[in-house]
Amino acid sequence: MSRVVQEKHPFIIMYSKKEDKFIVYNQNKEFEHGHTHVRTFKQAQYLCDCVKKHKVPNKVNKYFIISLIRISTDRKYIEKLNLKLKAFNGSKGYRNTPQNSRK
Repeated sequence: MSRVVQEKHPFIIMYSKKEDKFIVYNQNKEFEHGHTHVRTFKQAQYLCDCVKKHKVPNKVNKYFIISLIRISTDRKYIEKLNLKLKAFNGSKGYRNTPQNSRK
């Protein structure tokens, strides 16, 4: 069973003792499609703030972007997040190779 920790309209932040995680739920969407799980309360608050302010964060992982997409209802904001997500999928990652190494 989850207990409500904080309400930031239209979001509810709940704590699941069973999973030891926080659940962020958007009341304007169905629970199945409008919630996500995060590990810390600070992340849950940051998710809510990003969606409210339509902020696309730079230094986050794929899971965070997908979580923002799940709890957002604004189509323009979701499109921006999808562009950010495609940038993750297209990149091969950074590989630091020394310039003076023998081949």
